[in-house]
Amino acid sequence: MRVIPPEIDLRTPSPAERKFHRLLKQAELKDCVALHSIGLAEHEYKLVGEIDFLIIGPGGLLVLEVKGGRIKLGNGIWTYKDRWGTDNRNPEGPFNQAKTAAFALQKRLNKLAPQGFLEKVPLMWGVVFPDISFNAKAPDWVPAQIIDETD
Repeated sequence: MRVIPPEIDLRTPSPAERKFHRLLKQAELKDCVALHSIGLAEHEYKLVGEIDFLIIGPGGLLVLEVKGGRIKLGNGIWTYKDRWGTDNRNPEGPFNQAKTAAFALQKRLNKLAPQGFLEKVPLMWGVVFPDISFNAKAPDWVPAQIIDETD
C-alpha cells in the first residue's frame, strides 16, 4: 500500500502509530492509499481534530484511530496505560474519536466537492489496537471496526 508520507517522523509521539505505519507499507493493497495524521480544522466539539490514518480505496474512505499501550473499558470509562505505566482515563473512547473525525471529514469534503459528488462514497471508521488483543463488546461498534494485534 502506498502510505503518505512514506516515512513517519521519528518525533511522532505514538509508537503505535509508527508501528501501524510500517504495517500499512507492507500491506498488499495496491488500489489503496493511506494518509497519516490528517488535521481537521473544523470539528463538532474540538478546536482541532485529527485523523490518525485515512485509508482511501475503491471501497470508500476509512478513518482509523490508533490506540497503543494497554487499553481497558470499564463502567463506560476508557483507561489507557501508557509506556511509562501511567493510567489516563477518558469517557469519550477511541470509537467515538474515530466517528466524530469521520463526520468532520465528511462535512469538510462536502463543502469542497461538487454537490452530490460524495453521496455514493462509503465512509466508515474503526480503531487500531496494535499492542493488544481487543475483545470488549458494546453496541457502539461491530467487530469489523476493530484491528488488533491478532490481525
